[in-house]
Amino acid sequence: MTTTPQTPDALASAWASAWSQPEPTLWLPFYSPKAVYTDHAHGFSRTGHASLKIHHTIWRTSIPDFAMTIVERWHQQGTNIDTARYSIRFRATGTNLGDLPARKATGRKFVMHGRVDFEMLRLREGKGWVLGRVDE
Repeated sequence: MTTTPQTPDALASAWASAWSQPEPTLWLPFYSPKAVYTDHAHGFSRTGHASLKIHHTIWRTSIPDFAMTIVERWHQQGTNIDTARYSIRFRATGTNLGDLPARKATGRKFVMHGRVDFEMLRLREGKGWVLGRVDE
């Protein structure tokens, strides 16, 4: 069972850690039901848990040893006390064993550096934080 992160910092850490796990069920609880995930490099967006589950499954099937580490993080103030803007710079590694929608499998190991911007939403009664929007 996934515990709801109690701070924006904890949410970013839990999200990155869950990306490094093969099961989408560990990653999905960090998103609001209507969350939007946009991958600007590959030019697509996913909305809602069903679509996010497909995205995680495609990625992890193609790159089964994918691992993400946060290298740097920035927390910006949100528009009110119930939102937060948060950015991370990450380092990811893996082996591209299967085709991705925009890239054929190479069979080679890779190292990737990137940045992700989050819009985080505070749950009612201060019971933690979830992701409303992710821009990678």
